[in-house]
Amino acid sequence: MNMNIKHNNNNFFSFKLNIKYLFKYNIRIFCSKNVKKSNIQWRGYISSIVTPKPLKIYKSSLNPWFITGFTDGEGCFTLSLVKNKGYSTGWQVQLTFNITLHQKDLALLEQIKSFFGVGSITKHGKNTFQYRVSSRNDLKVILNHFDKYPLITKKQADYILFKQAVELVNNKEHLTSEGLQKIVNLRASINIGLTEVLTESLPNVTPVSRPDVSDITIKDPQWLAGFASAEWQIK
Repeated sequence: MNMNIKHNNNNFFSFKLNIKYLFKYNIRIFCSKNVKKSNIQWRGYISSIVTPKPLKIYKSSLNPWFITGFTDGEGCFTLSLVKNKGYSTGWQVQLTFNITLHQKDLALLEQIKSFFGVGSITKHGKNTFQYRVSSRNDLKVILNHFDKYPLITKKQADYILFKQAVELVNNKEHLTSEGLQKIVNLRASINIGLTEVLTESLPNVTPVSRPDVSDITIKDPQWLAGFASAEWQIK
């Protein structure tokens, strides 16, 4: 995250903040200074959106575009394959949407859970908590949200492939060899691809092409607030 200072006049200047994650955005932060008794007091705002750091939210509602922006920066769509003799194919397919944050931001994680109305929050590591959604019915809520308020970073490509896998599972195709192979091919193109173990166990893989994310327009300033907040979590 880089910051450049530009003076406009004696009383006003602006910061130009470059957020680098999956692509670069520029945010202008306008500040004013009041000099009184040799003390300088600063006041500023980010695109008219107030986003405190660390973010603590106590009301029960979040803007849907804030949720999408935050997910673009910090969310994850996971497709896992686990050996399980209880399945005809010998493999269990696990589909999960999750967001993991430091324990100091547990209040925000609870608000995200409250927003969706599904899923659970569990301890995840020494100092982190994870919001997790994995049941088929609950994932419908997640898919409905991101269909209506789409992601705009490269994570949108992961979402599209993840959604295809959900549809295969809902149609019970994962219980057949052909359907499982389709899911493996999707898994090979999601996030960092197949693990070494999966590559050795499932060698006949043809990764699907990752969808092109062409629409990267910020449709609502709340997306930017959510994305910037996620950047601060990372930092």
